[in-house]
Amino acid sequence: MTYRFSLYAVPHPDHPLWCLGNRWLGRDADDTRDAGTTRFFADARRYGFHGTLKAPFRLAPGRSEAALRRDLCRFAAGEDGLAVTLAISDDLGFLALRPVGGEARVRRLADACVIVFDDYRAPLSAAEQQRRLAGGGLSDRQQALLATYGYPYVLDQFRYHMTLADPCPDPGIVGRLADAARSWFAPALAAPVPLDLALFIEPEPGTAFQLAERYPLGRR
Repeated sequence: MTYRFSLYAVPHPDHPLWCLGNRWLGRDADDTRDAGTTRFFADARRYGFHGTLKAPFRLAPGRSEAALRRDLCRFAAGEDGLAVTLAISDDLGFLALRPVGGEARVRRLADACVIVFDDYRAPLSAAEQQRRLAGGGLSDRQQALLATYGYPYVLDQFRYHMTLADPCPDPGIVGRLADAARSWFAPALAAPVPLDLALFIEPEPGTAFQLAERYPLGRR
C-alpha cells in the first residue's frame, strides 16, 4: 500500500536532462562532485529528480489510487504542452534548476494541480501541522496556505525548482557544487526543456519516491 503521493513536473524521458538529473542525484561512477560534498544529497536523492507541483500527500478517506490516476490522465490531456528554460541557481537557499523567465506558465499548472486534486489529499494531522510550524519562519500567508492546502509554498508562494542538493551552510561547497552542476547540465540546458506531469509514490514512510506514471501534457 502506498504511503504518500506527489505530483511533479519532470523532463520528457528522452530528454538529456532526465538522464543527467537522475545520474547527478544517483552519484554514478563518473560523478563530477568530490567526496567531500556528497553528504549534501540525501534528501534530494530520496525525493527524486523533479519539480514539485503538488507536495506529498496521503489519500483522503474514500479516494482511490485508480481514480487519482484516471483524473490525472484527463487533466493532463486538457492542458497545453509546456517547456521551460532552466539555469543553475541557489536563490532558494539550496542548489537547484530554476526557470529563466516563463515561470508563470509553470505556476498556472502548479496552481491547478494544487486546487483540482486537493480533494484527494487527506488533511494534515495535528502533529504534522505542528512539525511544519515548529521550525518557524512561515509568514501569516504561508501558515494560512498550510492550513488550507497542507503545504505553505503554493499559489502566490510557489517557486518552481528542481532540487540538485540539500541546503548547505558552507558557501565554498555551494560554489564548487554550482560549478560542477553548470558543467554537468550544460548539454541539456541550451534550449527550453519540455515537461511532463508525473505521479510519484512513497511506498513506505521515509523510503525513496518512485515514478509511478507520466501524463504527457496536451495529448487530447
